[in-house]
Amino acid sequence: MEETTHYYKPSGKFSILALLTVPVLGSLAAGIGALIYSALIWYIPFIYINFFITLGFGFLLLMAVMPALRMARVRNLGVGFLLGLLVGALGVYLEWSVYCALLISAGETTEVGSGLRALSFTDTSFDLDLMLNVAVHPSVIWEIIKALYAEGSWGIFRITVSGIPLVLVWLVEAGIIAFLPALGAIGVASEPFSEKEGKWMKETKFKGRIAPDDAILNGISLLEQGRFDAIFDAARVSEDESGLGFVAYSDSRKEENYLTIQMHRIETTSDGKSKTTSADVVTNLKIAKIHLDRLAASLES
Repeated sequence: MEETTHYYKPSGKFSILALLTVPVLGSLAAGIGALIYSALIWYIPFIYINFFITLGFGFLLLMAVMPALRMARVRNLGVGFLLGLLVGALGVYLEWSVYCALLISAGETTEVGSGLRALSFTDTSFDLDLMLNVAVHPSVIWEIIKALYAEGSWGIFRITVSGIPLVLVWLVEAGIIAFLPALGAIGVASEPFSEKEGKWMKETKFKGRIAPDDAILNGISLLEQGRFDAIFDAARVSEDESGLGFVAYSDSRKEENYLTIQMHRIETTSDGKSKTTSADVVTNLKIAKIHLDRLAASLES
């Protein structure tokens, strides 16, 4: 396809080190995250807060996977995705192991409040040996899951959630935890890498912006041909205005360069605050050093 001649394309390479580094570092994050996540889920009886706790666990795994993939120099999207998914799945399994261990050690339940606003808190304790024993016996976890499916473990407005609705909640939680690191892994594997130098290219975010001219937005094919006049001739705007921003990736000698153009839209929210949203207009387009240097000079002037 012609696009491959104009845009960066990952080589698909990866090292055997990646198959060891990513799971090892990811498992450490998954273990620590599972302990924190399960404890918070246990003691915070608000499902809408638990959703953000789940997001936090997913992002923790993502933040562990991304540097591990960079260190292992993974440029294969499929391998990156599978490694990220492996770490995410491990996180799901470990948090279930911890949660089941907490259930086994559960003590008395105390109710606070009355009526629909009543809250229940169940005492428990964490036993590392018990958790590890549960983790190596998936059948124990499965039996507890079946019991929770039938009886439920939490409720809303005194209505115990069980059966299919509870399974749907579990699936959403598992999807967030498993797929956030997997999607982050794809992002890392897609970043420009210099095969000649054997390292990731340097990222440069230019400070200046230009007005979102139609000649640029509708002239992507001209940019692909190395014709950047529309960008050089466009009016400059400040960073507190909507406009096009630029991110460059280069090897140490600038022999290989790629340019990403982003649309930054600044809008005013209902409470009067400014909100910026960004989206790529062009991603990792090949650009010659002479054009990149001219762009940098024009934005800084």
